[in-house]
Amino acid sequence: MNYTIRTAGGDRPARIRFGRGGLDVTVDGRSHRVAVCPRAGATQFTVTVDATTYAMTVVRSGQSVTVVVGPDRYEFVVSRDPAVPRRGAAGSGRPSRRDIPAPMPGLIKSTSVRVGDSVEPGRLVAVMEAMKMQMEIRAPEAGRVLAVLVRAGEEVARGAVLVTIETTGPGTGDQGPGTD
Repeated sequence: MNYTIRTAGGDRPARIRFGRGGLDVTVDGRSHRVAVCPRAGATQFTVTVDATTYAMTVVRSGQSVTVVVGPDRYEFVVSRDPAVPRRGAAGSGRPSRRDIPAPMPGLIKSTSVRVGDSVEPGRLVAVMEAMKMQMEIRAPEAGRVLAVLVRAGEEVARGAVLVTIETTGPGTGDQGPGTD
């Protein structure tokens, strides 16, 4: 997936490919292997870039992202290039990325998928506890797991991305009434 990172210093093209065990990120023509591991809550991570590990806090608001690494603070806007096709776009048949968000704030009790797993619509991907109730988070459509961004014991905010899947081909578009 191609992105544009907009900072005070100008726009920078970036390419991110999801792979087993991490991300392949290319920025300014230089490639980096990146692994992200949640630490605490929905905003604190341990990020390893080319064998160097950093503790970071990442706060996202719309397309604005603030990253804090030690005493340093970085603010930027990230946009996807080109726009991601809408689910169910006529004749698309091409892979698209689909994030599965937390429906409300809560505690992740378990995850039941790993990167590379195939999922069918309705497959359980995580169990979350909110307001003293457990809820099952299920895949909305068929695809392959690109990223599992949470782990058991982690608290997440409403809308936090739990799992990202890549959807492809027929049967991954609109499923009839009651879907978006």
